[in-house]
Amino acid sequence: MSVINDFVEYPYSKLCDYEGKYNLKDTHDAFLELLLEFDSLCRRKGVQYSLADGTLLGAMRHGDFVPWDDDADVMVTRTEYKKLRNALSETDKIKLMKIHFLDRITTTDMERRGVYIDLFINDDMPQNKVLFEWKKLETCFLRTYFQNDKVRNVRHDHLSKFKKGIHKVASKTSHYFLMVIIGKKDVFELNDKLVEIGNQMPSGIYTRFTSRMFETKRRFNKASYDEGYADVEFRGVKLRAIKNADTFLREMYGDYMKLLPEEKRKPEH
Repeated sequence: MSVINDFVEYPYSKLCDYEGKYNLKDTHDAFLELLLEFDSLCRRKGVQYSLADGTLLGAMRHGDFVPWDDDADVMVTRTEYKKLRNALSETDKIKLMKIHFLDRITTTDMERRGVYIDLFINDDMPQNKVLFEWKKLETCFLRTYFQNDKVRNVRHDHLSKFKKGIHKVASKTSHYFLMVIIGKKDVFELNDKLVEIGNQMPSGIYTRFTSRMFETKRRFNKASYDEGYADVEFRGVKLRAIKNADTFLREMYGDYMKLLPEEKRKPEH
């Protein structure tokens, strides 16, 4: 079977000194172990996924992790996410963590080691600006009024001290009122159900709405996925990626094949 990155411009072997410089060898090995577990589950259950963001960039440019990267990302469409949730419900080996409106994949052992994969859901969102803003408001509402220690609430740094105080009082009051009227709900599951409504109105646009509410200007043309999925060589094994990885990465990063300046080649997380 052919792979989409049979040629990489900057092989990892030529830049591997960064792994030693930032002590990332064990981190990368752990990420790869977890990615292989995830890949195996998806292949067995027929779930289509793709490496994402910096991890996909690393696959295309280095055939491996970006040598100075210190996280791992995968992505699925909302339809595939539902299939993945069903697959995860049938196994105790791999678990899904939902925290700060971001999904993470890990295992019991990896969780103890603090290792997980960020899982992004590419949602089909409406082109209509009013509908799009309404869906943003829904998530803003849930983050503000269904507070718990796993929800990163909406920030209000732009407000004056007085307005912050008013907002805090209103938030607390509304929070307790809603708990009485609606009861305690799983904010993540409720948000998933609300967001999924938009996927019934195809728009041709994907966005990381659920997990990155404040990056909704980062929208991806669905045509980036039209050619389906393929294997990608990654650190000596095969994982999965969208066939149009080049298009996706250019939409996200521009000229992603150009290496960062030396002073920016360092871990970010």
